[in-house]
Amino acid sequence: MHPQLSLFGGPPPSGERWASVMPDGQGNQNFFFALLPDEADTQRITDEAAQCMRSAGLTVRPTDVVRLHVTLAILGTALDSRTLATAAWAADRVSDRVCLPAFEAWFDRAMTFSQTDGPFVLTGEAGLASARRLRTTLLQALADQGFRIKKGEFRPHMTLCYGSRRHVDEHPITPVALPVRAFHLVCSHVGLSRHERIGSWALAGSDGPVRQLPSAPARQAPSTPTR
Repeated sequence: MHPQLSLFGGPPPSGERWASVMPDGQGNQNFFFALLPDEADTQRITDEAAQCMRSAGLTVRPTDVVRLHVTLAILGTALDSRTLATAAWAADRVSDRVCLPAFEAWFDRAMTFSQTDGPFVLTGEAGLASARRLRTTLLQALADQGFRIKKGEFRPHMTLCYGSRRHVDEHPITPVALPVRAFHLVCSHVGLSRHERIGSWALAGSDGPVRQLPSAPARQAPSTPTR
């Protein structure tokens, strides 16, 4: 079991530890948990994804195949530091106490979601079972802390481009592998085409860091959080 950080050893924290990493700006931010490719895998996946687009008859633009991710759970917009800290505490329980193993997610299907000009995505079935299991575990941990996250039909997918310019029926592709060694808390700066990773939690058996969180402030006597 990974070593515990004192902040997560008891009830959900007050949030002061997250104040220093709260993204700049207000309102146009969306917070979510996601799977992200490691730096070592990003170029390979980008190249394979671009080839999938070309094979589907789509023109690859310079702004396509960026911000690659697989969404696990959307927390909401304009969250304060205490809410983020509570979400992080739930994620810590998943990482430390459930000890889900690292895995590889395999995408062997491609398609356009929804409307004619909807996003072009990579998806799959059997190769994404572990991603579904991680999401289910994370949703339960978040629900235990009072988060209300829609649990409707979930089909793990990686979006390659938005507004794909034409409809593409679901079809098989040469499988694209995403090694999953951790899951991450991400802030999307809506309208700026920018994702900011603000927290990471390693899965069991990963060679990566156990956790990437804001450094803790000096311990002080408990006090009532300022609203």
